[in-house]
Amino acid sequence: MFADNLRKIRIEKGISQEQLGEVINVSRQSISKYESGYAEPNYDRLIAIANFFEVSTDYLLMSKLDVNTSKRKSDRITVISKLDTLGVDGIASYYNFSISRIIGRKQKSPEAMLWGTYDSGLFGDKKCMLACYRSYENAKKEIMAINDAMQKGETNYELQYFVNIKSSGLDYVMVE
Repeated sequence: MFADNLRKIRIEKGISQEQLGEVINVSRQSISKYESGYAEPNYDRLIAIANFFEVSTDYLLMSKLDVNTSKRKSDRITVISKLDTLGVDGIASYYNFSISRIIGRKQKSPEAMLWGTYDSGLFGDKKCMLACYRSYENAKKEIMAINDAMQKGETNYELQYFVNIKSSGLDYVMVE
């Protein structure tokens, strides 16, 4: 039950075992054991898996997945951010996106940053920087593409128009 359901939803969402392991803080081998039925996650990990895939724990544990339930449109989309400055790939589910211009930028610095909102709390929205862009227009194109993907009911989106950057003191420099 759980093993088959986990494997099915992970593949359906386009997430690798390694990526899921990073999100719930276990090894790829642990995810493999969960999917083969040799091990089961503890309660906290089960909740983390359910939260990541935006399903209930019942959904993961029931004997047969209802295909229509897993295809429900969502107001969130999973975006994979590959910022070299962070040192790791960032994977999270976001429901709102915004652009900020970089003020006082230098010649080889990006013009805009894309931010994703992943949660809302008592002190405001929780945001994460997803990518940097050569131009503000490229960042707007990215948001339009993300919104189109969400309208189509897609659950994953890979950034397309970003530029690679590296940290140079307090500035970001585009890597050609």
